[in-house]
Amino acid sequence: MKPSTIITMSATLGFFVIFSLPVQAQTIPTFKISMNNGVVTPARLEVPKDVNVKLVVTNKGSATAEFESKMLHIEKIVAAGATVTLTLRGLKAGSYEFVDEFTEDKKTAHGFIIAK
Repeated sequence: MKPSTIITMSATLGFFVIFSLPVQAQTIPTFKISMNNGVVTPARLEVPKDVNVKLVVTNKGSATAEFESKMLHIEKIVAAGATVTLTLRGLKAGSYEFVDEFTEDKKTAHGFIIAK
């Protein structure tokens, strides 16, 4: 066997060994918010600061809702009965307001995500 063939075979084998090793997935903390015809639950949600988190937003109402946070630069339509998942990337410590924009005239349609 030629030396170049041996090198090619070794490189190919090394590639398969490296890329076939199990990869441990990073667990991302998940938090839930529900919207129900102008009522946001919970109205105050605490999440860890400087950590990516998943936010699962479920519209339990009979009408379309819109999760909006100007502070987080997020606008997401959520159909009646639907669920959407958002990823919040490493929030700095602080308070971030959000609202169901379609019912923002109701006090109960407003909430805060608190990163601590």
